[in-house]
Amino acid sequence: HLPFVFDRNSSDYSVVGEPAPKPGDYLIADFNRVSAGYAEALKIPLVDGRTFGETDVAGSPLVVMISRSLAQRHWPGGGAVGHQLLLGEGEGEVPKTIVGVLGDVRSDGFEGGIEPMIYLPLTQVPSPGYWLVMATGRPADELTADPAGEDTEADQGGDPEEKDPAAVGDAPAAETVEGEAIRLV
Repeated sequence: HLPFVFDRNSSDYSVVGEPAPKPGDYLIADFNRVSAGYAEALKIPLVDGRTFGETDVAGSPLVVMISRSLAQRHWPGGGAVGHQLLLGEGEGEVPKTIVGVLGDVRSDGFEGGIEPMIYLPLTQVPSPGYWLVMATGRPADELTADPAGEDTEADQGGDPEEKDPAAVGDAPAAETVEGEAIRLV
């Protein structure tokens, strides 16, 4: 969630090695699928461990980052990194190892409370849709909806397969627009 969001994703979860909740009791946390560089782009502080990196891809060990409030719920003295979570109640759910703890963010506006958050890497848990977050040194009023400043074939209703794939969403993680570096996360 780019800290303020209209729809929220939440899931029940459990901590591997902790007693199962009583029937009807659930541990609930918001979750968000993010790419490497997300915390840095939004200036969310890393409290412990590491953020997602280039090695956190499909086929590699499954990982998550969690918020400080979720870490304090289970490990008030610290030490969340290395523990594992199960998300949901699926029989085939595979444990995901906590690799980092991020500072808390507000998802419901300035007056909203802090909710425990689980971050999943997009490279391991793809999403059919997501928000694009860009970090740039340029003022917001100088940016356009299309960071490259060009319409793509898809924008014009054409066949995206006949256009350069970089123009329709397979762009590299960093672009340069009129000499300014923009990092896509």
